[in-house]
Amino acid sequence: MKIHFLKLTQISILTIVSCYALVVLKERSETFYASQSSETNSLKNDSFLLLKLHLVSVEKYNFNSYVLRGFGFSRCNPRYLNKEVAHLFVVFNNTMLPGMIKTVGGKCPWAWSPKCQWNTYMIEFDLLPSMIQDLTNVVLLNTVTETSSVIPVTQPTNVKEEELMVCVPPLYWYNNFLQLFLFVEMWKQEGASKLIFYYHSVSTDVMNLLEFYQNEGTIHLVPYHSLPKNNLLDPNDSVYRYGHLLAINDCLQRRKSKLATVVDVDEFLYINKTKYGTLLNFVNQKFENYTTLGSLLFNHKALRIDSNNADTSFNFLRNSLVTKKSGPTKYIIKPSRAEAVNSHTVTHLYSPYKQSVLSGTEGYLLHSRSSWAYSGKYTNSTSVDLASSEQIVNMRSRYKIITNYINYQKPFKFETNVLNKFLECLKTWRSGDGCKVPDRLCTKYIINLDRWVFSDDLKDSSNHFVIT
Repeated sequence: MKIHFLKLTQISILTIVSCYALVVLKERSETFYASQSSETNSLKNDSFLLLKLHLVSVEKYNFNSYVLRGFGFSRCNPRYLNKEVAHLFVVFNNTMLPGMIKTVGGKCPWAWSPKCQWNTYMIEFDLLPSMIQDLTNVVLLNTVTETSSVIPVTQPTNVKEEELMVCVPPLYWYNNFLQLFLFVEMWKQEGASKLIFYYHSVSTDVMNLLEFYQNEGTIHLVPYHSLPKNNLLDPNDSVYRYGHLLAINDCLQRRKSKLATVVDVDEFLYINKTKYGTLLNFVNQKFENYTTLGSLLFNHKALRIDSNNADTSFNFLRNSLVTKKSGPTKYIIKPSRAEAVNSHTVTHLYSPYKQSVLSGTEGYLLHSRSSWAYSGKYTNSTSVDLASSEQIVNMRSRYKIITNYINYQKPFKFETNVLNKFLECLKTWRSGDGCKVPDRLCTKYIINLDRWVFSDDLKDSSNHFVIT
């Protein structure tokens, strides 16, 4: 662990605050979330908004160790960005540990959206093995804001490791029922043992489908709430696309998993089933053969679905077209070997683990982006079977069972009305104020296109952000 040398003034502040923190931690048996109300006067420009603090097992330098790791939002405060001095500490069992803090997107502000004022950060505290016993709560000290907060330590909810966990970035204003059905069913057939969905806003039909899958144990739903705000400050107006970088990194900490991936609902990782079997079998073999492999990258190809012939026979899945089209990669990782990720690659792997790119003859990413998935003609395309005959038979049965159970009666088609509106209202986000905020830019155009369920309607405290 890096040793931080503190100035006398910092030591004095820490002494006072940590003494108070220990008293708070001792006297309070239940967790206090400062943001159970989404509106609070304690929010300031230099606040750090933390979602959770996870106890994580990691593989560093060929041995296992533990860290406390969390992700949150803050502005580009130079004190948070100063790597020479720690400003976040945890206190527990008469122990105070300094934390490492860094932005997930690299530079602050994030180069992709430099005008977004609130950026995604990771905080991490190295632990000794003796420290993890009965570690249920800590006090988080923030010397920038001179505050302390009691934070629960979140541990993975599953005892048995997932074989392959799929993390889905926050769904927002999402109503494509058929696309979601295909996404879940196809990932299950490829060996996914659990899919984690974060959601901000979805249609009632989509929510019914998600809840069906959750009740049968296929997926886990995480309501992704709005950030706390007050009359003077609203971070939600300056976070890029609901802060998806935070959601996907938080997801990777939630469950024990041998392998994991982060994909959108229009993406599949494809391998030759005849030659290699399921995706899970193929990737397991790769990681077994290369013991220092930490991340496996899949190069991008465009997928066009035969939507004109889409019906409940699901035979249209055997007439899809794949075209070479440049685009960002996707990955499968061993989560214990990765510190943090972005949407398309791992930002940091622990030593000695490496990242490898999969050859195009073995497999690739299939991306059915709405701008090309359902229309247009491509030259130099090749046909691809997205599902075997046996899988298609199973899909027919599943669709009938599920739609009957949840009483879904809409036509069998890919719903693109909201997607098309988004293409219009978001196309000028860069030339506008330079921060892609769908709620602010698009709500008035899409609010009446469907019946919506919002994460903020759910009054739970376990997934609210804590103001520190």
